[in-house]
Amino acid sequence: DFGVVPGVFDAATTAANRVGIQAMLDIGVGTVLHFPAGTIEVDAQLDGTDRVQRVLIGSGKHNGTTIRGRFAGADVGQPVLDLTGATQWEFHRIAINGIGTAPNLPSCAILLARSTTNNDSSRHRFYDAAFGGSVTLAPFIATSSESNVFFNTDSGTDNNSALAHVYLGARNT
Repeated sequence: DFGVVPGVFDAATTAANRVGIQAMLDIGVGTVLHFPAGTIEVDAQLDGTDRVQRVLIGSGKHNGTTIRGRFAGADVGQPVLDLTGATQWEFHRIAINGIGTAPNLPSCAILLARSTTNNDSSRHRFYDAAFGGSVTLAPFIATSSESNVFFNTDSGTDNNSALAHVYLGARNT
């Protein structure tokens, strides 16, 4: 238990959520992170740079877990989750969003790019994932990041037949 608390948005809790999630991201290769249902707010950027093989699993189906970034100070304009140089991450039933009012917004929900220390940023997989909310640039930015795959797993199989449950912006219901 890393102390992640959904549904509570005061300053102490959002700071603790960020510290807890970051600690989980820092554990090591092959880490599988299971998140409770609900909205988990963080107060600063989550750093996944140059990390390999992490799996984030939300609760329920169709984005049962939302991680949202509400930034101030130095983190304004940064992505909610920076995956520069990261490889082989998976996202299952999870949404990552920005929240707030201009100008205090993240640049994007998730950033995939190559880094100077790792010339690879590829092979990420997204299953029933959503990215967006209030951001300044784009919900999802992938630059020099190859072989990323988006899956619709309604049938329980990993077929690339549709993108029906991957929302790269506002979700229309």
